[in-house]
Amino acid sequence: MTVFKAFLRHFVIYFAIFMLIFLAWYFITKSSIALGLILGTVISIFMAFSWYVNLRRAYDEDETNIRTGSATRIILVILACVIWYKFNEYINIFGVLFGLLLTYILILYHATTTQIFRKR
Repeated sequence: MTVFKAFLRHFVIYFAIFMLIFLAWYFITKSSIALGLILGTVISIFMAFSWYVNLRRAYDEDETNIRTGSATRIILVILACVIWYKFNEYINIFGVLFGLLLTYILILYHATTTQIFRKR
């Protein structure tokens, strides 16, 4: 299975559910918090993909030097902050922050379910 297909199977389904909820919320209420959540979730998808690619690379290689993709994730967070700064009258920063946290919430969820439902 390719890395992208595995990523789709593990994470994108959950991100899609959150995006649909946030998009529906935005179109119903035109809320700046919902728009911030949408921006944060979009950036969060790229952050999760970067993390997942580096995780798979660490599994496949026999190197002792494991990269985590921190620089890529930091650049993505800076990009989200720049977009918020440019459009701060339309986008709520707390929505952006929570959307960015979705990556880490889903990583913890994935790790927990993998350990609970793992075949022994």
